[in-house]
Amino acid sequence: RNRGYYPVPLSVSYYGVFAEYLKQAYPQATVKLINKGIGGETADRGLKRVERDVLSQNPDLVFVMYGANDGRGGREITQYVSELKQIVSKIQAAGADVILVAPTMSLVDLAWLLPYRQAVLDLQGELKCPVLDGTLALWPVDEDVAGLEEVHQYLARHFPPNGDDIHPGINGHFQMGRRLWEQLIRPSAPSPLSLDIS
Repeated sequence: RNRGYYPVPLSVSYYGVFAEYLKQAYPQATVKLINKGIGGETADRGLKRVERDVLSQNPDLVFVMYGANDGRGGREITQYVSELKQIVSKIQAAGADVILVAPTMSLVDLAWLLPYRQAVLDLQGELKCPVLDGTLALWPVDEDVAGLEEVHQYLARHFPPNGDDIHPGINGHFQMGRRLWEQLIRPSAPSPLSLDIS
């Protein structure tokens, strides 16, 4: 379903890396990873297929991350948030746990992404599930950046040179998986981005 996007093997995708941390934390557990994500999808389309494609697998834990395509398409944020809440509710009603992830950043159009990121982070405490920050998982928190050009240069190392500037390469996936795991096990208040991009 994702033909045309930069191929990242399941084992080194951010959720594959996250699953490896999960296995290390719970060595007696059997962890089976199933990817039902579709590139280019928006939250309304995810809501329509969550029962058929996700809940039919009888999952124990579901990652939910929408927003990049919703933002690119200019979708109404309140509708987007409503759809996310419905997705989370359906998954929880089926007896599975949910990790909701604010959309990750890309090399392009960062400004339109940030309101969607914030809308998801604002659900922390309202929804009974962890809310992690996909944008911060790729943000240059370990480096001193002073402007958007430096952010772009930093991110270029995490996105494949022959990719689409939206889906990270293997380096970016490894970093995302590690940082999302760290956010889960050491929750803290959402971090403001250290660069004013307005």
